[in-house]
Formats: sequence, C-alpha cells, structure tokens
Amino acid sequence: MTGFRTLPSLLLSAGIAAGSALAFASPAAAQLQGSLPEDKMKQLEERLETLEKNVGKVKIKDNGLRIDSLDKMFQFRAGGRIMYDITAYDDDVTALTGFGHEMRRARFFLRGKLYKDWEYKFQVDVADNGLDIKDMYIKYKGFSPVNVTVGQFKVPFSFEELTSSKYDTFIEQSAVTETLGLGRQRGAMLNGGSGMFGAAFGVFLGDDTADTDGSDATADDDIIVAGRLFAAPVNEKARTIHIGGGFIYQNLNSERGNRFRARPARSHLTSTRLIDTGTISAIDDITRFGAEFAGVYDQVWIQAEYQRADVSRIAGNEPDFDGAYINLGAFLFGEGDLFKPYDDGEFGRPKVFNAVEVAFSYDTLDLTDSGVDGGEQDSYTFGLNYYFNPYVVAKLNYSQSDIEVPGSPDEDVGAFMARIQLDF
Repeated sequence: MTGFRTLPSLLLSAGIAAGSALAFASPAAAQLQGSLPEDKMKQLEERLETLEKNVGKVKIKDNGLRIDSLDKMFQFRAGGRIMYDITAYDDDVTALTGFGHEMRRARFFLRGKLYKDWEYKFQVDVADNGLDIKDMYIKYKGFSPVNVTVGQFKVPFSFEELTSSKYDTFIEQSAVTETLGLGRQRGAMLNGGSGMFGAAFGVFLGDDTADTDGSDATADDDIIVAGRLFAAPVNEKARTIHIGGGFIYQNLNSERGNRFRARPARSHLTSTRLIDTGTISAIDDITRFGAEFAGVYDQVWIQAEYQRADVSRIAGNEPDFDGAYINLGAFLFGEGDLFKPYDDGEFGRPKVFNAVEVAFSYDTLDLTDSGVDGGEQDSYTFGLNYYFNPYVVAKLNYSQSDIEVPGSPDEDVGAFMARIQLDF
C-alpha cells in the first residue's frame, strides 16, 4: 500500500510546489521589470509562460483520477472495475455446478491523450488468476469526424456487445450475443459520425486468443471484415430512438472447423453448454448479420437485436443459425436526471443515486439447421438492480432456459445470480 500512498502525495506536492512557484513568480517579475534589461525581461516572461503551459492539473472528480496539462494537449487517466458474482443453479437432467462464486471481472486500465489528436488505451483483466489483455490500441482523431484505431478492441458489431459491461443492466449478456459475436480482435478500424448518425468499418486478422465465448476462437490466418451503421433520429437527454445494423465476414483461410454453443440460464459460472453444434468441418467462410433497436423515454427503456450467422462450407450442408433478444427496463425511483444515457450508438452510465431498476429479458437462440442438431434455447430473465451511486451497483437476476436438443430430453434450467460491482 505504500506505493499507492506515495504517488498521490508526490502529485499533490508537485502541484503545490508548482502553484506556489507560479503565485510568487508574477509579483517577483513585476518588481524586476524596472531593473532588468528588456531582452532579459522578455526571456523571463517566455520561461514563465512555458512553465504555465507545462504544469498540469491533477483532477479527482466524479469520473476518477485524471491528470491534464493546462493546454489540454495531454491527458492521463487510470481506473478499473471489480465484479463479484454468486450463482445457484436449479438444474434439470444435466447436473451443473449447483452453487458457486467467482470474481467475474477485475480489470485495470490506463488511457490518455497525446498532442490532442492521439489517444491510447491499455486494459487487462486478472480475474482468472492470469493476465488477459482486453484492449490495447492507438487512436488518431486528426481526420475529424473520422477516427483511425489500430490494435486490439471490440469488433464493430452488436449494440449489446459494444455497450460496456459496466453499464449492462443484466449480469450477463444474451446467449445470442455470446454465441454469434466475435468480441475483441486485432486489426484496424475507421469510425465516426455525429450525434444522430454513426458508422464503423474494420479489418481484422484472426487471433488464437480472441475474446470470444460461444463461438470458437479465430485462428491466426483468418481475415475478418466488419461494419456497422446506426442512426439516432431522436437523441435528447432523456429521449432516445436508435436503429442500426452490422455485419461480419470471416474468411477461414485454413478451411478448418468452427463451433457454436451457449451456456444455459444466461449465466457464466458453469462451463457446461447444453446447446452445442459441435465442430462443423471444412468451413470456407461465415457471414454474420445483425439488426438493432433501442429506445429511452425518461425512466423507461427498451433494447432489442436480431443476429444471424450463415456458414459456407467447402463440402456438406450449409447451416444458418440465428437468434434474438428483447430487454425492457424501468427505474422505479432514485435521485438523478439521467437514468439511461445514450451516446454514439451505446448505452452509458446511469447518473443516479439510491435508485431501483427492474428489468425483464427474453432471448432465443436456434443452433439446429441443415443436419446440424445444436439445439434451441429460450431464456427468460428477471432483474432487480440497486444503484448506490453511479459507480457502485448491486444486481439480482433469476433466469430460466427452456432447452430442446434433437435426440436428448428437454431441459429446464434455472439460475439465481447476484453481483456487486464497482468501477473507478
């Protein structure tokens, strides 16, 4: 803990020293003005101006620790999130884990700005007793309104996937997004827009350590092209209408196999997947499509998506898998005037205190087609959230999945889930 105490102390001491120097420098300069030659006085003034520009400000505000230079050309911020989950399963035919707990996320990030137009972010997760790089990229904003991003980051596809886990209403995302998306990949992307429109287009090279869950991780020789368009014809403080869509084209150059599967009861603790295509061999490419809708009216909101994956094979049947979800929520009470913020095609942080939110979700996923008997899963999830403040939230979920797999008995799996989360 010594290091954590020392850094703020050093920053504070440096700020006090610099402030004192600037405070005393101006009177001193005034006194010297009549006794110094004009050229010397000019040099002194230039040095004072340089000092003022280079001494930054340390800000500890409602969005955490941030260090800015006075000219706003440089910025540095550090933060993270902690999410701890407890889950109890009510299984049916297949035995799951029963009762368990996990540190779902323990992430830390550094991000900032260099010379105004250059930005960076580095984020790691240590929740599984290992180091997992989530985001690591450089962004250039000098071509405004178009940004250029290079590194590892989320593929531009799916409203739910692109919304940060910090701002998710439910403890876990839908089985549709879990299974048909590609999470984070390494590549380059162009994106930009205004408050009412936005677009993104990226090219990625597959990575064996891709941040995917329900679909097999990509391979190093995969080529991935993705794009997203959205419009917000209504984009006010507490009124939002969002419509959008996207695609992902994934070329499997090695003509290898791929697998699609999902966990039951919208939970993460179990590693068992009851709907599972198994490995589909000799795939040439996979094309994914998605359609999005979201709306906010004061304290009530809705979010829905449809996603589809078309599998093209070198030989054999060519299955198509699809699914959809709809989320509904309402804040019953709470202090604040921004319950469901929306910005740039995503939901953001609720700016509320002592607020209660109730929510319901239905999602369906079909992994059976053209001789592939992966099964079908329909899930119903009820959520109750308490916002102590915008950065600390307690969540309770109950989710039930009705599962049908050809050749296997039908199953009904339930899960009670609780989470305490904090980000800084």
